[in-house]
Amino acid sequence: MAASLLPAFCFFSPLFVAVLAPLLDSILGKRLPLLVIIGTSLSFISALLMIPRVIFSGIILQSPILPFQVNSTNIATLVGVALISFLSAIYNAFSEGGGRLKPFIYNFFLLFFVSVMLGLTMSYDIFVIFILVETTTLVSIMLVTHSHGKFPLQAAFKYLIITGIGAVFVLVGAAIIYELTETTILLEIADNPGQLLDNPKFLLLSVACFVIGLGTDIGVAPFHGWMPDVYPASTPTVNSFRCAKSIALVFTLYKLVHPLYVIYPSSTIVFLMGGVGVFSIMLGVLLAYRQKDFMRMAAYLSIEDYGHLILVYGLFTPLSFIAGQMYLINAALMEMGVLQTLGLVSLRSHTFDMNTLGGLVERMKKTAWSYILCAFSLVGIPPLSGFFAKWLLYSAVFDFLSRHSSLAVSVSAIIFLLGASLISLTFFIRSFQRVFLGKSTAITKKMDEDPPLTCFSPVISAVAAILIGVQPQILLGLIGAS
Repeated sequence: MAASLLPAFCFFSPLFVAVLAPLLDSILGKRLPLLVIIGTSLSFISALLMIPRVIFSGIILQSPILPFQVNSTNIATLVGVALISFLSAIYNAFSEGGGRLKPFIYNFFLLFFVSVMLGLTMSYDIFVIFILVETTTLVSIMLVTHSHGKFPLQAAFKYLIITGIGAVFVLVGAAIIYELTETTILLEIADNPGQLLDNPKFLLLSVACFVIGLGTDIGVAPFHGWMPDVYPASTPTVNSFRCAKSIALVFTLYKLVHPLYVIYPSSTIVFLMGGVGVFSIMLGVLLAYRQKDFMRMAAYLSIEDYGHLILVYGLFTPLSFIAGQMYLINAALMEMGVLQTLGLVSLRSHTFDMNTLGGLVERMKKTAWSYILCAFSLVGIPPLSGFFAKWLLYSAVFDFLSRHSSLAVSVSAIIFLLGASLISLTFFIRSFQRVFLGKSTAITKKMDEDPPLTCFSPVISAVAAILIGVQPQILLGLIGAS
């Protein structure tokens, strides 16, 4: 372990730039989004600078001034959050059209949002995690209100109520752990479990509290009630930044539950995580089917992806962790590309209704191809990055079930997962056909391709889908599984 200022610099960079937003508002004017690019780029660069020492030298970087640590298990998620935030900041600079919040307030909250997500990936203190989780969610709710109209306010209120209930569960789970171990540091709990071993029922109760509490913030079923409203209610930029939030929160759930499983490797924990995962997959694909609103469709397919993640992380094997990390980062990056392309369509057409669109493949070529490449990667079409991510996930599930159950159960589980991916594929193909193919409508005849820089971020996601698909070692090396 080595002391390093890089974790603190990564955390404070967006915060410092955020403080400048109100001061420079009158000077920068419409160029204020440049501050978001500067703040996120500093965090991204500092995250990249930590890779050689953490991955190649195996050094654990501990901040001397904050309870943050960067090691081989969280460096990939840290870089993933920083990268998606940076690309979303570029997207914001060219697609943000204003909203309810004043520009300096809006940009302040974007940078604050990035900072707390980065801190969440680096923290191993239970109560610091609780504060950062709830701060992340509250800032996300505030950003939902940036859109004009009553619907965003209603969606934000529903978001607040559901996640507020979840916060109580997280706090109860943290309190149980602290009461029985007398420590708040997750890295110390497995070695010094205290009274947890003597109280397995309380340990299982804390796991359930974490799954319910973080599940409401992530949006897994049956705690997903806010997601179908928040996606269409938010601006495209806010939806894009929220993809980084999914990395931070899903990984945080794993950080909280994993040491408890190490202490008490009960099948109940696996069944709880697996049950939530399977239910999310089923509900996501079934409810996405009837959606005409492409943002609601994207919301339900995100729930399906979160189900895959909870399922694979909940197996708690070395292979399942690698598969979970690979799937988490790839899914977040590809989801960002999908949401950004759909956002560009909505900004030009002022509608989410797929039935009123069509013929955009000739008018918005870069947007169309970025959308279909990112969508195909999400469902695992070879040779894109999602294929290798899903192959690892299927391998982890099959390996676990083959050692703990019959061959028939193992094969049935893989068939179920393949079926869910095929259904998702049909939804994406149908949405592509409705939005980008077919005949132009009265709305789409007036639409043109966005300027090159506006399409920069989704194009980068599409290129990443190809590059990582051809060379998965790019991401596997970051995970530490090369």
